[in-house]
Amino acid sequence: MNTTEFMQEKCGVAIDYGEWFGTSYHGYIRINLATKPEFVEQTIEAIIREARLL
Repeated sequence: MNTTEFMQEKCGVAIDYGEWFGTSYHGYIRINLATKPEFVEQTIEAIIREARLL
């Protein structure tokens, strides 16, 4: 499973890929946290939950 499948399909989180910011950022992601704190908490919980299932 790659980063896209994990973050977008499993966790339901939209991300920006590091490669968009330059080749030296390959393998990194950017998550925009400009939202309500409860959405950030839900997102972190989803990532943790899905990571435990790997």
